[in-house]
Amino acid sequence: MKQTLITIFCLIALSFQACKEKTETPQKHDYLLFGTYRGHCDGPNCIVFYKLENGNLYQSESQIYPIANVFYNGPFKQLSKEQYNQVKDIEQVFPVDFLNANNQIIGCPDCADTGGIYIEICKNGITKNWFIDKDKSKVPNDLYAFLDAFWQKIEFLKESIAL
Repeated sequence: MKQTLITIFCLIALSFQACKEKTETPQKHDYLLFGTYRGHCDGPNCIVFYKLENGNLYQSESQIYPIANVFYNGPFKQLSKEQYNQVKDIEQVFPVDFLNANNQIIGCPDCADTGGIYIEICKNGITKNWFIDKDKSKVPNDLYAFLDAFWQKIEFLKESIAL
């Protein structure tokens, strides 16, 4: 009798489990996060990151210094569609081979308190980040086109946000 009750209880529990609505974990969206940082610096522009995600552009609202192997998770505010349209093509010049590179630190970013460039990419649920020296002579030639586009976008954003 005890065995039968246990079996019935298990069948009832399984039937409730089977009827449960499945909840899926939301997938992480692809994004590109880019910006500049400086360690020994005071003020609102020491650490400024921008995030391209789902057809929108966001700006970081905190001064969190980036750390290797830790992905940036600060609060963001949405910027205008015009600003998004001016910078969205930066993804097209990002070197695809770079995604497979194991070297996370390029040059010596922020070593002499001159700051560095931070790039974080999430593609298909895989997130990677890089710290790049601001001195172009200390980075591989295949990054030059990206860095030129990067600085152009950063200057545009600084000017458009300052207005």
